Amino acid sequence: MSEMAVPPGWTLQTLTDPFEALAGPLYERPHQRNGEPARDLAFRVAPQHTNARGVAHGGMVMTFLDASLGCAAADACGRQPIATVTLNVDFVGPGHLGDWVVARTNITRRTRSLIFVTGELLAEGGEDATATKVATASAIFKVLGV
Repeated sequence: MSEMAVPPGWTLQTLTDPFEALAGPLYERPHQRNGEPARDLAFRVAPQHTNARGVAHGGMVMTFLDASLGCAAADACGRQPIATVTLNVDFVGPGHLGDWVVARTNITRRTRSLIFVTGELLAEGGEDATATKVATASAIFKVLGV
């Protein structure tokens, strides 16, 4: 597989947010989690995503986490408009140029107007024991109009 190839099962995500479109391309893979429809998001670390040391820039990591956790929150509320209230990120490892970085998310709590989400980023797809954890995050999203 070439350094920039997209693994099987992943499709280009249609981005409606102009800022997220600048950060892309981003990919998604639908699946089931706890019997519910879910999706993972991913991106290939390309030159435009890196800092001077050749690893994923912290701003890209945070943007991707906001987008990924936000997609999980939006899915959880039937795609109603949402806004990020808080986003807390811990950077724990590098995402190197060419790495496939996957976001795994989990809805931890939901009220009428707030959705609590956690997640982690795993380099190289997170499918085996050699995956590197890049970051962990927690966020709260407000369901707008509620």
